[in-house]
Amino acid sequence: MALALFCAVCSASAQEMLRINPDARATAMGDSGTAATGSAYPTFHNPASPLFEYQWVQASFAYSLFAGNEFGKYRLMAVGGYVRLHERHALALGVRLALDPCNEAVAPRRPDTKSFDLAYGYKIGDHVALAATARYMHRNNGGELNSNAIGFDVGVMSRIPVNICEGSEVGIGATLANAGFWWGDECSELPLSLSAGASLLLPLRDSHSLEFAFDAAYCFSPEPLRRFSTGIGVEYSLMQMLRFRAGGNFSRRLSYGSLGFGFRFFHLQFDVSYTMAGRCNPLRNAVQFCAGVDF
Repeated sequence: MALALFCAVCSASAQEMLRINPDARATAMGDSGTAATGSAYPTFHNPASPLFEYQWVQASFAYSLFAGNEFGKYRLMAVGGYVRLHERHALALGVRLALDPCNEAVAPRRPDTKSFDLAYGYKIGDHVALAATARYMHRNNGGELNSNAIGFDVGVMSRIPVNICEGSEVGIGATLANAGFWWGDECSELPLSLSAGASLLLPLRDSHSLEFAFDAAYCFSPEPLRRFSTGIGVEYSLMQMLRFRAGGNFSRRLSYGSLGFGFRFFHLQFDVSYTMAGRCNPLRNAVQFCAGVDF
């Protein structure tokens, strides 16, 4: 009975942790990345986004630290990136590892959940891109029970110039994520979700720019994760070197406020975010770090 309860808790907490975005920039902007620019983690946001980026290659590593007695022993790590093969073709990769606390009384090893993503995107015309992601997931409960999953995402994105200031753009995007199924020792459901977002990029001058982003999302399954959420964020960029961010995400269980900072040096990019949330929320006083490169 204790082992069954432990497996059920591990299953729910692992899926909850996988709903947390490891991208420090997105977290600092309230997880409003469906239509925002500049992400090295398109498989965690919108796989169609690389086709509108200025960089041809981006790659980044992310590490999340959670605070408190309840979540302090959880770990979330990720690697993401993309390469644009042509003006109209792009490939993206994402790998995520979520580690649960070890409970040696019922399981000899630390439970973990891994996911491996591969996405392909195609640009239609000048302003619309479509993309699809294939995802493989593996979960181990710390003992002898193992489960596997196959999931698929579909994303669409559009960026349209607007007559506000030179270089200003409006972005619109949507993603259906985690359509698939588990099989193996534990029965579960993938966190199927639909998100839609919009963004506004305003290059005020050569050395100053603002970006506003908004997301609305609904998670359909499993039942413990079912909820509607909204995210809003803003980023101020100074000389394309320093970036200051703030945002908030509002939902039934994981509401939080966030602050963030980014620093770019030649082709290197460093980002950090800090989230403020209520008790029993894994994002309470959480810190996320990202370090990446682009060309």
